[in-house]
Amino acid sequence: MSLLERLEKITRAETLEVEELQPVEEEKEELSEEERYFQLKYAVYDAIVENVSDRALENRDEERLKAEIDEILNAFAESRGLAISRADRIKLLTDFVDELIHFGPLEGFLNDPTVSRIMVNAPDEIYIERLGRLEKTPQRFRDEDHILEIAQRIAERLNARLDENTPLLDQKRPDGSRVRIVIPPLARKGPTITIHKLARNPLEIEEEEEREQQAEIVAEPFFELRSRIQERIIREIDPELATGEDMERLRTQVENLLDVALTDEGAVLSRAERSQVLNDILNEMVGLGPIEPLLSEKTSHHPVPNPKSHSPKND
Repeated sequence: MSLLERLEKITRAETLEVEELQPVEEEKEELSEEERYFQLKYAVYDAIVENVSDRALENRDEERLKAEIDEILNAFAESRGLAISRADRIKLLTDFVDELIHFGPLEGFLNDPTVSRIMVNAPDEIYIERLGRLEKTPQRFRDEDHILEIAQRIAERLNARLDENTPLLDQKRPDGSRVRIVIPPLARKGPTITIHKLARNPLEIEEEEEREQQAEIVAEPFFELRSRIQERIIREIDPELATGEDMERLRTQVENLLDVALTDEGAVLSRAERSQVLNDILNEMVGLGPIEPLLSEKTSHHPVPNPKSHSPKND
């Protein structure tokens, strides 16, 4: 079944009719710009969620997600006979990336350093405290199930339990921020979310720490391999070439020794990693070690005169 056919099936199942998205002139005057946009967003919501690929979601690939969402929007608009403006399309792409892999309507506030508190009391009641002033925002959830979905995502990020048997989450974060979520049956009027935050997004701290730890895990074997190969090549290089007077021959021999060493190690490096190892070895042998690339970059803009090229003037 094609994407367009799937969307047409969704369209037939929805209670929202095309006329509701294309109101008569009198109704247009009654709808605010925000209300019109949210009608559009939540009309296309199911089509986006049901048709975006699992791979894009699992990889959290924002660019791929935007491309897929854009394709679904085109098919949705065609099936409904709608014209989606460029401004609406750009906003929809951002909003749906937030809905699919971030924290929905709360994402922008979480990343806003001027916001110190976020309060969700109902689908259409999202308050923030910005620079000491409490204000109601134009953002909204689709319904209480939508709030619950984002609440569960927050709990998951915090490695906390949140369900009917544990309907209260009250957790202080390492940075001093605090997250409090109450869901039914404890919350009789529907789920609520309160986040006290500092400038930094409290829900991204653990994710950043995990990325840093993963990067260290990946980088450590590479640096150890590089050190072993570098020491081996410096031992095996022809002493006459090590002076650096014939850089072309030196580079050729280092490349050959590098290939042999990598084969012996049973290691496979990317082109970028191989180039990095090669340049590091050459810099250690005939340059200034790790600071050589920095000096090269600096002197490429402001060449340092060679003192040997200037002889004292004869009086």
